[in-house]
Amino acid sequence: MQTRALHGDRSGRLPGAEDPANGARASRLRRNDVNEREQAMTKAKTKKTAPTVANKASTLEVSAEPGRTPERTLADAVAAGTLGNASVMRSFAWGTFGELDITECARALKAGAATAKAGDLSGAESLLTTQAAALNAIFGELARRAALNMGQHLDATERYMRLVSTPT
Repeated sequence: MQTRALHGDRSGRLPGAEDPANGARASRLRRNDVNEREQAMTKAKTKKTAPTVANKASTLEVSAEPGRTPERTLADAVAAGTLGNASVMRSFAWGTFGELDITECARALKAGAATAKAGDLSGAESLLTTQAAALNAIFGELARRAALNMGQHLDATERYMRLVSTPT
């Protein structure tokens, strides 16, 4: 692949771009550079790679319950919402906690649901209490930012206040 370096002046214009006679040439050079980059990216994407091995954390382990096939057990878990919620939990927690095991997420949700079904709502109460504290911290920060912008940046103030307020 041929490499071409184009250096402009401090304004970022390419040599000859300010001259109408050479403007088309500079535009054509930029377009060619873009085409070359696109072709290089396409080649990089189409390189053959070794087959990947499934990541254990991404592999769901399904154990068939007595009298049920693994497929039926999987379908029941999907229908109950356990697997969908485990997948969402895993996706959103990744940035903070790293990769979570999908099977363990599903087991934790199933155990929490069973506890709540048995009448013990302490887990849900604890979750809601800690979420209220986290939301209160967010509220306080947004209100503080709105106050800092008041009088100088009304658009920013309004946006922060809209985030703070709840729809009625």
